[in-house]
Amino acid sequence: MIGTLVTGVRRLAAHAAERFQTWWQRQAVAAVLLVVCAVIGLAAIGFAVAAGFLALGVAMPPWGAALLTAGILALLALVAGLIAGSYARRPLPGRSRPVRDEEEEPSSVELASSVGRSLGENLNRRGVRSTDVVVAALVAGVALGVAPALRERLGRGDEPRRERRRNR
Repeated sequence: MIGTLVTGVRRLAAHAAERFQTWWQRQAVAAVLLVVCAVIGLAAIGFAVAAGFLALGVAMPPWGAALLTAGILALLALVAGLIAGSYARRPLPGRSRPVRDEEEEPSSVELASSVGRSLGENLNRRGVRSTDVVVAALVAGVALGVAPALRERLGRGDEPRRERRRNR
């Protein structure tokens, strides 16, 4: 019985590891492609700045063209910084919930969600990590799924104790 449980847990862990590895490889490829896109974008911006500098060099002395180009770049950086700062201070958007009548009862999904949320908050306050809860639930689920004798014993509860008390 324990051997079957261990085998089941090992198979489940191997499957989870395989799925995680596939996910991780896809994320790594996406990250590399994003870095390549960023480098190409920076090169394009560099060529645009160089072209602007050369175009200004025709109308004014080189030091003036360099000063004007640097000023424009500093102004663009300031605007981008202000936009980023205002974006970072913005509050996180709350989930929009449809307005319902007071008489209408919550759906089972909403009820389960609120129970899970409050349970998570209480466990978090007490220092219990969510991964510990997930692992414990996984082990309990596998144990109950693999071992019918354990399910039967837990289902009966206190029956053997009651019978002993009656016989006395």
